Amino acid sequence: MDVDSNYKYSEEEGPLSNGDTLLTVKRVSEITGISINTLNQWRSKKRNIPYIKIGGRFVRYSSNEVIKYLERCRVSVSERRRK
Repeated sequence: MDVDSNYKYSEEEGPLSNGDTLLTVKRVSEITGISINTLNQWRSKKRNIPYIKIGGRFVRYSSNEVIKYLERCRVSVSERRRK
């Protein structure tokens, strides 16, 4: 990829060679229901969902990491027993 195509690509999501996908902050917010402000705060504290910083400016999240985060949030419930 040349420099120009990288620049155009920087505002979008895109696939990685391992089958993973890079997601924008907005898309992660839509998927998880976590506000963009909260994601920004978490990044500043380096908490919760790992992220990728591209060119020192663009932030992306691995779709696999977002899924892992959501799986860690899962709450197990037991089935209600019938009498």
